[in-house]
Amino acid sequence: MNTPALLIILDGFGIAPAGAGPGNAISLAKLPTLDRFQKGLYTELQAAGEAVGLPKGHQGSSEMGHLMIGAGRTVVFPQTQIKEVLEKNEIKNNQAYRDVMEYCQKNNKTLHLFGLLSDRGVHAYAELCYQLLHMAKDMDVRSVAVHIIADGRDTLPQELPKFVAELQKVMKDTGVGKIASLIGRYYAMDRDQRIERIEKAYELYTKGRGYEAKDINEFLREYYSSSSKFKVLNSKLKDKNLELSTQHSELPKADEFIPPVIFDKSLIMKEEDGVIFWNFRVDRAIEITQALLKMPLHFVATTEYYEGVKAAVAFAQEKISEPLGKILADHKVKQLRIAETEKWAYVTKVFDGYQEINFPLEDKMLIPSDKVKTYDLKPEMQAMEIAETIVEDLLNKKHEVIIANFANADMVGHTTSIPATIQGLEAMDKALAMIDQALLKAQGFMIITADHGNAEQMLTNEGKPEGTHTGSPVPLYIVNYNSDIQKRLKGASWKFKEDSGTLINVAPTFLDLLGIEVPPFMTNSLLT
Repeated sequence: MNTPALLIILDGFGIAPAGAGPGNAISLAKLPTLDRFQKGLYTELQAAGEAVGLPKGHQGSSEMGHLMIGAGRTVVFPQTQIKEVLEKNEIKNNQAYRDVMEYCQKNNKTLHLFGLLSDRGVHAYAELCYQLLHMAKDMDVRSVAVHIIADGRDTLPQELPKFVAELQKVMKDTGVGKIASLIGRYYAMDRDQRIERIEKAYELYTKGRGYEAKDINEFLREYYSSSSKFKVLNSKLKDKNLELSTQHSELPKADEFIPPVIFDKSLIMKEEDGVIFWNFRVDRAIEITQALLKMPLHFVATTEYYEGVKAAVAFAQEKISEPLGKILADHKVKQLRIAETEKWAYVTKVFDGYQEINFPLEDKMLIPSDKVKTYDLKPEMQAMEIAETIVEDLLNKKHEVIIANFANADMVGHTTSIPATIQGLEAMDKALAMIDQALLKAQGFMIITADHGNAEQMLTNEGKPEGTHTGSPVPLYIVNYNSDIQKRLKGASWKFKEDSGTLINVAPTFLDLLGIEVPPFMTNSLLT
């Protein structure tokens, strides 16, 4: 194989349903490179909901998007399995959950339920927590502690009170459960090896270290309304090692950034207690799970967060045995995976069907993400560093295939800052221009697509800031500078199909352009 080929995933780069508008950072940004690509071979792909095998109305995500792109076929997603079980009210039949509850009941141990209290289905379903409480009542578990992780990222920034009200109603109806602690996902769901964040969550759960409050609703009112909230909180902290004003003064008053709060120190996690982590998405569950499993706990992971997790697993994930990476390796193709830390797991483990594997002739290049509080402070992120690495690789013919992720649209989009997101998008576009010039010299081709939407819809219908994932379709561009491929593309048989494809069509299309036969277990190419 002599043709260098790139597969580039623009994380969070969707196509707005209503086109350009004040909340569409993509249309507001100046993106001459992508505008030029759109005049060539271009189509739109479905990336969310039933079209890709997710529950109806379910927004896309980085994990599901990369899994679909790498698999090239329909995948059974954990959240689809869980959603179906919840709708049938059959959680009570799950053996892993039953076992830990039976253990707690027989041994008079506390059952700790912890996870993201959100209905968006990106990382978790609050409904799972609610049904687990009903299950605990039915199984006569006497002590149940609920440890809330606040969202504010895939939900609206201050939407937690709605979910707290739902939770408190379930606890009242069942007579089971007490809210033991609260913390924002910024800490408890870190995935970037920010150890200081995970330590805050770990010490909250196991030592009760945090802002001491009696009532969650009273705390939230104070947190949302106080302009000097961190000074207020610090004045009430008995443990001065938890001083928050310096570290958090620049953080928004969103649920995501809620500092550690303890409501009942008697309900901290103790040795030999039972624990159920109700999150299903793996990337942001790994670090806190690894930390807690240093203790002897009877721990249930809702899905297998990482290989070898020393915990019971409630829902098995489908393993993709022959993803795109393996097919390339089987054809002795030298391949490179490259991304910055924030998206590293997606272009490696998730892209390879949840396998932590190094294929023959495969190299991986991790570009460390900037250690900033939020990415509106560094919206260009590592786009230029990734581009420079790709350019050097192309010009020196190191690899035949490069699979890369650019994080700007998603990570800066999550901050809800439209100006910063525009800046990040424009930096990404300049990075793509550099790659394009090198690709021209190397006489190669590239497919550029995205995993889900975000930056195209950053205001609600009421004009409020929104940094959540969306259910929007995503673009697919084909840029080609190889003469042999160009001859085929001009032929009548090499045209985009009229019907809209989905993310599972990307890998077959990529193989098609490479001249590698699409295996029968994959879906069809978008080129016919």
